[in-house]
Amino acid sequence: MHPVYVPQMKDAKEVLKGIEQNTNIQYIEFIPNEKGYDLAVRNGVRVFHWLYI
Repeated sequence: MHPVYVPQMKDAKEVLKGIEQNTNIQYIEFIPNEKGYDLAVRNGVRVFHWLYI
């Protein structure tokens, strides 16, 4: 999402890089669109749960 419209998402890439991954923890993220999905995959997210509204 564009930071002009949702400023809380502007540093998502840095947040993903800063998380020390623990294999005993399942991390859940809000992924609002395909660009967010691509960003998550490139930064190590491997588990996804889809929500259809």
